Amino acid sequence: MRKGVVFVKIMAVDVPVGVLVTNEFATYLNDALSKRSDDILLDRLVNRHKVKLPGNKTYTLGLICILSIIQTRWKEVKYRLADDSTTIEKIVSESVNYNVMLFSAKSNTYNMSLVIAEECKRRNPNLKVIFGGPHSTSLPKEVIAENSIDFVCIGEGEESIIELICAIENNGNYSSIKGIAYKNEFGKVIITEKRMLAEKLDDFPIPNFALLEGDINDYHIYIETGRGCTHDCSFCANPMLWQRKVRKYTPERTYNLLKGLSEVLQKNTLVHIIDPAFGSVDCDYELCRLLEEKPLTLKFSCDICAIDMDIELIEHLVKAGFVMTCIGIENSSESVLRTNKKPVTLNIFKQACKTIREHSELLIKTYWIIGLPGETEESARQNRNTIIEMLKNDEFDICCEHIFIPYPGSKIYDDPDKYNYKIYHKDWSYYDARSFPLPGENIEFSMESAYISYLDILRAECEVYELDKYFNRENLQKQQEVVGFREHKKRLV
Repeated sequence: MRKGVVFVKIMAVDVPVGVLVTNEFATYLNDALSKRSDDILLDRLVNRHKVKLPGNKTYTLGLICILSIIQTRWKEVKYRLADDSTTIEKIVSESVNYNVMLFSAKSNTYNMSLVIAEECKRRNPNLKVIFGGPHSTSLPKEVIAENSIDFVCIGEGEESIIELICAIENNGNYSSIKGIAYKNEFGKVIITEKRMLAEKLDDFPIPNFALLEGDINDYHIYIETGRGCTHDCSFCANPMLWQRKVRKYTPERTYNLLKGLSEVLQKNTLVHIIDPAFGSVDCDYELCRLLEEKPLTLKFSCDICAIDMDIELIEHLVKAGFVMTCIGIENSSESVLRTNKKPVTLNIFKQACKTIREHSELLIKTYWIIGLPGETEESARQNRNTIIEMLKNDEFDICCEHIFIPYPGSKIYDDPDKYNYKIYHKDWSYYDARSFPLPGENIEFSMESAYISYLDILRAECEVYELDKYFNRENLQKQQEVVGFREHKKRLV
């Protein structure tokens, strides 16, 4: 070994997203609706389409991609899923055997990631801790200021991480590495020149899912066929991360990835494609044609923008083995949609659902957000009524509702005054879209109103499904009285 060179052993720690429950009634309703969703999936996917539902374990795809490229240079690589206290204790204990540790943090996993990093650093002071992911990219100065964090990878990390680990290995100079933040020998924070997005995603290796601990069938497998989105929604960090560009892997490369997965996953396992608007570009159609011509023993779901939905796309999806589509409307108010630059109207959304219903048996899952800037008591009621009416009319199958969270990197987080929004705190544990108190509120629509509207939608859905055994009609008002919204907010804020 050359003088000054470190033999690098790398551990990546993946902290899954959790839900911080602060209201017992919300727990009752969510449990009831989860059971209802399971029944729908069982009836319309398992029984009708012979789908094998995926496992419950989750992972961060970005971290798997980073590890896959690291493996091309360094063989001592370990992935750990920090999904319970026993695993976390094991990670801390094992940290003494590694000299580089990676974290990919979302906002609501940041606190736990930081706790683990601090404990590992205490056990192994020589450990180099690197944070990446959307939260770190959005707030690099804040993240690198933490004593337990040595480096931050900003943005797309595949190229930066190779150069950074090489510099760590050779005790080199970090200032020439684009797209990172670090503290120099005097403790001054340095943010290097911005790294441009890679032009060809196919230059990166196919994600190595063999890195996952245990049986891959225990995980909810999802993939990307590209990166980016051309839309500019105010509540989304995508424009900051991907600069409103769409870059795609070649259809052949994605097909080979799926073919490899079909060899290790059980027959007809459901695999999700996470691209924000699958079907919006020609290569998505090419991938569908490949799957039509050379079918795999997998089933698929995907996220689709309502403006891209048409009969031709539906026909290709069905022939390719897709069984579910997920469509975001977010809000039924045209005013709220315009305020937040959502490129869809309620009519477009309803027409997309109608087209799917008339031309396929695809399951339809929908996404809604309560409390966006511009929300009012009236629009919240309209949201509730629209959801319930569409459910009663069987216009979609599953409703996935969240409370608005101003995630770092979104336009609302960066300029809340422009959207008449007030951010009160940065306890990232509460940035999970289901907890109270929320990080902030609209000036004319309080966080209490947003949370109660969320509960009311859950309750109304339970009524539609006649899930009376899971709730009492009088409980909503009682829980509103006992939860102590104001006091709870004061304690945190």
